[in-house]
Amino acid sequence: MNDVFTWDRSFLDEVESTTVESGMLLWALGGPSFALRTPELLIWIDPYFGGTPPDSPPGLHRAVAIPIDSALIRRADLVLSTHAHIDHCHDATLLPIAAQTEAKFIAPSTSATEMRRFGIDGNRILEVAAGSRLTVGAAEIVTFGADDPAEKGAVSFVVKVGERLIFFAGDTQDTPLLDVVRAEYTLDVALLAYGEPWYMSAENLLRAANRLQPKTLIPFHWDIWRGFSGDLGRFFAVYATAPHPFAVKVLQVGDSLTLSA
Repeated sequence: MNDVFTWDRSFLDEVESTTVESGMLLWALGGPSFALRTPELLIWIDPYFGGTPPDSPPGLHRAVAIPIDSALIRRADLVLSTHAHIDHCHDATLLPIAAQTEAKFIAPSTSATEMRRFGIDGNRILEVAAGSRLTVGAAEIVTFGADDPAEKGAVSFVVKVGERLIFFAGDTQDTPLLDVVRAEYTLDVALLAYGEPWYMSAENLLRAANRLQPKTLIPFHWDIWRGFSGDLGRFFAVYATAPHPFAVKVLQVGDSLTLSA
């Protein structure tokens, strides 16, 4: 049994039934997990609808609600996984999506290997690496490298619809690999992982964001693990010490952000 109750299905109904005529609509699902609606697609990014993992270190507990019961999901066109850690590639989350939808799974080799081990049909898994480019409908998905010390096979993604671009960093640290993203794209939104000791400190996060130069920075992962979380007060204190070329927006579980065309 999950150690955090799941919301009733009205929020899932919102995610599955809301449409956009242009641009993109992003929902925060807690921790590293997001849902992205385009005019044609519903994309799940690093979905994790599990509780505290059984092999967690002492003092770690899931600290935010699980907003969706994956057994109820009936709409998914694409699922993106940045790497194979359980909160980015979770069998109990992904298997119902595979069983109940026609979704394709886009993943680096580490996640793809796990997905096949879970029992997901290999024909539905699109294995990617840095430099991969996929076009699905009007959405372009471009894969970039990532520097995750705990998993060398991790990647990050840019999703582009029309002139709107969102960068999903996974658990990458501040790295010159982000300069490659900046050299190619002017981002509307960059999502970067905040929280010590596993993710970036406030200083490292801001250095990474300054590499990317998005219009808006959204810190994520700060909320999900008690004992391994990010202090937003400290982040904003550090942010205020110097001018930055981007705004900061915080999304709590269930919040959404619209990127108009």
